[in-house]
Amino acid sequence: MIAVARLGLVGLTISALSMIGFVIIAETEESQWRYMFVVGYVVATFYLFIFTARRTSLRSTIMLACTIALASVVFEQIAGFYFWPGLVKDLSAFEQEHLRSLSIMICTALLWYLTVAAGANAVVKLLQTLR
Repeated sequence: MIAVARLGLVGLTISALSMIGFVIIAETEESQWRYMFVVGYVVATFYLFIFTARRTSLRSTIMLACTIALASVVFEQIAGFYFWPGLVKDLSAFEQEHLRSLSIMICTALLWYLTVAAGANAVVKLLQTLR
């Protein structure tokens, strides 16, 4: 359980740094480089789940995916409302429209991280079979 918590913090850090970098670079004149943060996020997240799938069970990998998904959404909400209110200027916290978009974000994040976890687990199983 502690390993999943540590890996969850690593996953949250990957997500947070990618989002912060994307937003900061998007506000500069070099905004074409912002997609490097997206690519870095995808590669780092997939590597994290490959690392996890090699060392833990499928159950732990799924727990990690759910943990990172929920933590990432919480962080994005906090960062959006408190640090970059211009990004969420059309929403008021915990009103109907915000809760609707929040539920979509949670479902999307869970789907993304569970897909990455399943893909990483399949790659690890394939590599183990080929040995």
